[in-house]
Amino acid sequence: MSSQESDMTEEDVRTNINQVRQIAREFIDSIMDSNDLDVIAGSKFLRGTIPYPEAGYPTLTLPNGYDENGQPIPLMLFGSYLGEPQLIQVGYAIEQASSVRVAPDLDAAIADIEKLND
Repeated sequence: MSSQESDMTEEDVRTNINQVRQIAREFIDSIMDSNDLDVIAGSKFLRGTIPYPEAGYPTLTLPNGYDENGQPIPLMLFGSYLGEPQLIQVGYAIEQASSVRVAPDLDAAIADIEKLND
């Protein structure tokens, strides 16, 4: 069945979205409250296990090293409702302590872009 064949109304869709958001928020809040957490830190393994996009809660991503191809490995920080101040404080502290980030070579990037335009 395609979405065009669905008999769901716009109100039904909004109701479902709100229900999913509420369930996600209750799940995250229970984890954070029961463990007295301000921020949850994780890597790729957390994708799909903690429903942050559905909850609408803030997320911050920092570099956590680089793989064999030089691509950054993310460290994801998740905050609670209105938890942006704590999220930014923790992210800044980690960034300052780790010194993992490598500034990009902008001259090389510009040269690569110019090659594409030739």
